[in-house]
Amino acid sequence: MTAEQLDLILKQAQDAGWSHLEFLHRLLADQAGLRRQRRIERLIKEARFREALPLSTFDWSFNPAIPRMQIEALAQGDFIRRQQNVVFVGQSGLGKSRLIQSIGLAACMLEHRVYYMSVAVWNYTTYAASLPVGNASGEQTDVKNGGHWSPRKW
Repeated sequence: MTAEQLDLILKQAQDAGWSHLEFLHRLLADQAGLRRQRRIERLIKEARFREALPLSTFDWSFNPAIPRMQIEALAQGDFIRRQQNVVFVGQSGLGKSRLIQSIGLAACMLEHRVYYMSVAVWNYTTYAASLPVGNASGEQTDVKNGGHWSPRKW
């Protein structure tokens, strides 16, 4: 908080006749709100959404087969509390990525950590993690199993 902002809130407190307790409450509530907003912004950035659009902007007429009530229930985040995962499976162009990103955005707004990735990225990441990694001595380690192996001649 800047000195100007503090002066402004002090003037408001004097003009309105706030008690010391009310003054402190308003001062701290404003700071807590700003801190929460910055945390949410950071969570959204770290989630790496391709497009962070709220569920309220989704065109439900685009695909009437989508179970709107279930999707809106997922956006409430109860599945997170129950430590469950959400995976959408289906043909291309049905709105899966858009919906899952909107649910992820809603989770960020509830201050949950989210990481969005497409199946293609997930497949590559999983594959790459299973590959052996070399060290400076030339010895190679199988990261997935934690074991060692010797290089193969092809």
